Amino acid sequence: MINAAIFAVLMMGGAAITSQAPEPTLEEALANVARDMAPTLPQRLDPSTTLVKVSTSGRTWTFHYALTERATREQIVNFFGANGLRKGCADPDMRALMLDGVTYAYEYTSPYVESPVTIAITDEYCRAQGL
Repeated sequence: MINAAIFAVLMMGGAAITSQAPEPTLEEALANVARDMAPTLPQRLDPSTTLVKVSTSGRTWTFHYALTERATREQIVNFFGANGLRKGCADPDMRALMLDGVTYAYEYTSPYVESPVTIAITDEYCRAQGL
């Protein structure tokens, strides 16, 4: 699972960090993992979904996906939002980072929608949903 592997790298301080280097900030650790993932992308996850990029901005970690299946903006939000939000809130590794202020953002592009659809998961959202 990508999130468990990412969490392990973050907890270890990133692959390029040595014991003599200062411990990276959370923002630096997220950026390091995004940079380390870049050579492995794009990654086809299923016949209609490809993870094309991972980026960071401060404590927001964005996973950029390209969809090839015909779907409206509403269908993307309903399907990926409902499934992703529940799974994200239930994942203990993701929740640990959310408690530190990390926002997970999932951006979906498709030839069938005019602009990207972004779905964000935060600790505040999970708590408000009772998750």
